Amino acid sequence: MLHICSKHLPVDIVFHPSWWHHNAGISFDESFFYDPRRRVDDERKMEQVLYEHFGDLGLGEDHLRDLPQIGAVHLASGYLLSEMLGCKIEYYEDAPPQVICAHRDTLDFEVEDAFKSPAFKRLVNLVEQLKAKHGYVVGDINWGGVLNLAIDVRGEDIFTDMLLRPEQTEIYFKKIAQVIDKFVWYIQSNTGTSSISVNRSARLFDYPVAIHSECSHTMISEDDYRKFLLPIDQEWSMRHVPYGIHYCGKDPHRMAEAFAEIERLTFLDVGWGGDVALLRRHLPETFFNIRLNPVEIQKYTYEELERNIRERVDASGSDLTLTGLCCVNMDKTVTDQRIREIHEVAANIIKEYQELSDKKESKSQSAPSLDTEEDAFNFNLADSQATVVNPVQPADFCIDEYADYADDLDERCGKFWKADEGVLVYRRMRVKDVFAQDSRNMEKSLCWQLGALKESMKFKSDIPNFLEPWHGLGTVASAYGFGYLWEEGQAPAVDGKFASVQELVDAPFKAVKDTEIGRFTLDMTRYFKEQTKGRIPMSFCDVQSPLNTVSNIIDSNQFYLDFYDNPEAMAIAMNRTADLLIDYTREQQAIIGDALARPGHGFASSRMFTGIGMSDDTVTMMPDDIYFDVCAPAMVKVGNEFGGAVFHSCGNWSSKKEGIVKMPGIKMADGAFSLATDPGANSTDGYAETFANTGVILNARIVGNPQLVVEKVKQLWRPGMKLIVVTYAETPEEQAFLYDQIHKIAG
Repeated sequence: MLHICSKHLPVDIVFHPSWWHHNAGISFDESFFYDPRRRVDDERKMEQVLYEHFGDLGLGEDHLRDLPQIGAVHLASGYLLSEMLGCKIEYYEDAPPQVICAHRDTLDFEVEDAFKSPAFKRLVNLVEQLKAKHGYVVGDINWGGVLNLAIDVRGEDIFTDMLLRPEQTEIYFKKIAQVIDKFVWYIQSNTGTSSISVNRSARLFDYPVAIHSECSHTMISEDDYRKFLLPIDQEWSMRHVPYGIHYCGKDPHRMAEAFAEIERLTFLDVGWGGDVALLRRHLPETFFNIRLNPVEIQKYTYEELERNIRERVDASGSDLTLTGLCCVNMDKTVTDQRIREIHEVAANIIKEYQELSDKKESKSQSAPSLDTEEDAFNFNLADSQATVVNPVQPADFCIDEYADYADDLDERCGKFWKADEGVLVYRRMRVKDVFAQDSRNMEKSLCWQLGALKESMKFKSDIPNFLEPWHGLGTVASAYGFGYLWEEGQAPAVDGKFASVQELVDAPFKAVKDTEIGRFTLDMTRYFKEQTKGRIPMSFCDVQSPLNTVSNIIDSNQFYLDFYDNPEAMAIAMNRTADLLIDYTREQQAIIGDALARPGHGFASSRMFTGIGMSDDTVTMMPDDIYFDVCAPAMVKVGNEFGGAVFHSCGNWSSKKEGIVKMPGIKMADGAFSLATDPGANSTDGYAETFANTGVILNARIVGNPQLVVEKVKQLWRPGMKLIVVTYAETPEEQAFLYDQIHKIAG
């Protein structure tokens, strides 16, 4: 289950049009909803009135903004789709629009007719006018709900239809669902949201909740709900993510068992008479928006108000991020004092729950501190992603123990690789000495890495660490005649450059295996395998992409110009380098055999995964057209030989994320998502939406304290994603906490 609410016990008050008419002088005639000028002016006026009355409570926060709202966000009003399906609408000065039942005598209609209706065309005109003036639109529109709409169009006959014509009724409901589907996608494409206006609490979530109104379900049996409407909710919960149900009737608990069968029910409006405790037993991770009775609440004494709210909140459970309060249609008779009292009770409950939680926390030191630290890169560290370990000699390393441990985790990896979505946690054990001077000594490198493998078993994880025959970034570059420069304490650097791409194309070259660097790396690979009896996972060496390799061996003053001055030669260089990389990787693959963990260096890797990881860091300095037209095809070519390409770039490559997930055969992409990981880290914005439902795995490296990591994961995760979170927790206890929290976020 997706847990995404950003506040403890949020309070949402929705005033009736009579309150607005009385306090703001607003009339709710047709022009209120469809005149573009009134849409902006009246919404700002409503925000201003809220701010004047309750600004200290956080209401009216948009009173200084002109927002091009396409739906009235301060009203509980659903009528538009009913009108699109043939109903008439009556408008009032101080009441919401009323739907006049069409009493259609048939269950047959064409879905497209709804979108040819004057009602929909009027909405489109509003959207276009607002966009023309403001450049964008925002807002939510109540889409009504399947049964709600059916009643509006057919009237009470729909209930006899369900009894006498079940097959035709089922088709009828599905057609209405198709209308809603198409309407929702239209709204989403323009505003980015599909939350209904009656539930502004849904805006407190990391991603807008799509809420299906089921007000009329109180009029049908649970059996009829299961037969006719539950399949629609189940399907929509998988496509409209996050998904919620609005049930304002007094008996939502009747449907508790059925609601529990909706795999991703993130949000539930609990009608004022609902049995909250019963619902919570069936829906332990669903956010409950607990509705208060707008009539009774005005009659209560303060003590009665407090008792009513506390009872319902307590029944919902101790996690106040799973509970909210809502009171809809507070009319002109409600006092400002009563609204303040509702907020006051909520604030007191939050305070008491927090104090209780603090007491429990003080008694237990099992969970690490969640004090937020500044997310900043520490330039004083030699390697921000490194872990301090003790080297272990091969003779002292228990191969059997680690092999069994890796086998168990690989089983999880195999299930994840085949699944359509999911999350894995990987605690990377990177040892700085392996990526510096000691890469020159295969014996020392192995001892450091065995020490890392031994230490890794203390940290809760889904993916085992692996051996890597790392020997610098110049492996493929050596084919063109380059060696290494070894600076004290530094990783090896390629010892020369071509003056231009033409010079590279004209230069002699040979197979990587025949170079000094290539031979050493293959010898290292053999040595690692022999010392561990081929039972420990091992990756390819650090395979730089064709782009990175070429950029490392051409003078940078000319390299970027050559894409324009000599594109033909650049294409030849990329393609040739790809071929050299492919040939050498096959040599490594033959040596490693069944122990091969893919995709390799820098990635969470497993013997159950496929693909080849390539570092493509130069991408951050490339225009989109040049990168995807000239450079990416070489990476794709390599990937095609080894089960798919896997992309890595340091720095911020977010502007290219949409193109990267569409690269042919792409399996995974790696990036840094905290400044503590990389001073040019990616923002989390847009990644979830880009990667969800693509099958491409996001390998997210996040250095930072537990709270920072948890918040980043909340921002990155969406249902439909395949996410690997790479952590760098300092202690096993901290890692265990992170592991549990990450899996809780992703359900």
